[in-house]
Amino acid sequence: MNKIFTMLFAVVKGIFSIFLMILLQLPFIIGIVFIHELGHYFASIAFGHVPSMFSIGFGKPIFSYDAGFTTFQLAAIPLGGYVLIDFTALSFTGLIVTLFAGPLFAILFTLAVMRSFSHTNFMNKLRVYFVFFGISLQVWNLLPMPIGQALTDGGRIIQGFTGFTPPSWFFFVGIVALYMVIDPLCQKIFGKRRFHA
Repeated sequence: MNKIFTMLFAVVKGIFSIFLMILLQLPFIIGIVFIHELGHYFASIAFGHVPSMFSIGFGKPIFSYDAGFTTFQLAAIPLGGYVLIDFTALSFTGLIVTLFAGPLFAILFTLAVMRSFSHTNFMNKLRVYFVFFGISLQVWNLLPMPIGQALTDGGRIIQGFTGFTPPSWFFFVGIVALYMVIDPLCQKIFGKRRFHA
């Protein structure tokens, strides 16, 4: 009976740890996604097209505000976001700059945050984690792959240059690249692995 209780406790503790890890990462994800999408939004406006939707999250909207030119919303699943851009309204240069602007904004923001944190031991660890998470997420986003019915920025860039739409199995190539290339590279730079087998 004691072994069963110990095993059950270990399972519950593991599930709670995973839930807590996701909960603690949520502010990082939302912050980086917001800055990333802001890059796309401003670049699109700079090239003469105002996006019709700016969303943080996917699914059913929790909060929505119609500004007349753009609808801003916070959706139920905050693990991503999108800016609804009519890419046919942009020139080829505008398209490429708009697609690169999201990752560029997020990487510059991440580096700015890195410089602004104080240097206490806890804050230094948080800073390293934030930079690692932010940059690896942006590099992953530049890989040409589909996510559901949408494409990552890298997928849209490849599509813009070549007309080629990455097939769905490219998503798994992206996951492998994240684990086999991006993670070891960040480990070399920051001295920590983010993804463990």
